[in-house]
Amino acid sequence: MLETFVLLILALVTVIAAVCVYYYHQLSYWSRRGIPGPKGELFWGNLKSLIGREKVNVFQLRDWSTEFPRFFGIKKGFYNNLVISDPDLAHEVFVKKFDHFHGHELHPMEEDPDQDPKMVLLILARGLRWKRLRTISNPIFSLGNLKKVR
Repeated sequence: MLETFVLLILALVTVIAAVCVYYYHQLSYWSRRGIPGPKGELFWGNLKSLIGREKVNVFQLRDWSTEFPRFFGIKKGFYNNLVISDPDLAHEVFVKKFDHFHGHELHPMEEDPDQDPKMVLLILARGLRWKRLRTISNPIFSLGNLKKVR
């Protein structure tokens, strides 16, 4: 009986340690690729900083963009996000290499826009639908227009 209890405790400790190692490995996703970014917390990543009461998430992203001027990586729970602040780099991603970046995170409070034919919005579309809408709106993302936004 005691051996079974010890084995159960040992198995539980092993599982908890494995989960912590896995999350720590996931937390270092951007640093392993040489991409700078704010330090996150285990399990949460940078999510607490983004949804905290101290700052609105837009202001937090602005502050990080000042700290990391061209681009930076953040961890939002399970998701890795690359934030680009440099217009030339944004042009590279949005225009020249957009074939490789046709997916993006869906807002958790929104319904699936691919199921609703009325939702023909570029920012809500995903996958091949996004790629088609992006091809149509490609001239909007010219380098001159992106620099105007800055």
